[in-house]
Amino acid sequence: MFSFLCTVVTTKVTQLPAFWLFICLIVLAIGCFVYISVRQYLFKKKCLALQENIVIGDKIKTFSGVLGEVVKIETQGEMKIVTLKNLDKEHEGYLSIDSLAICALLDETPQSAEKKTH
Repeated sequence: MFSFLCTVVTTKVTQLPAFWLFICLIVLAIGCFVYISVRQYLFKKKCLALQENIVIGDKIKTFSGVLGEVVKIETQGEMKIVTLKNLDKEHEGYLSIDSLAICALLDETPQSAEKKTH
């Protein structure tokens, strides 16, 4: 009988930390999911704001890594088509892309910030 009580007591005592460890792991997983979701939402919001406020003369980078200077912006239906000039002076060329492909400005100068506010 004594050995049975010892088994029950030790089993109950050892299960308690395992339960709290499981709860902590679940909370950690939910925290990581929330952190990643919020970070992705903020990045998407920043990209959409950038894509809406693009002006001629901005130097940009696309999601695929293309670097260029905006030389022309035109609207075709719901799409906003941006024509880029290659930044490499040695191999000059032009490329038309959808504005949704733009992910970052290369340099944020005070002049380009003034252009956007006016």
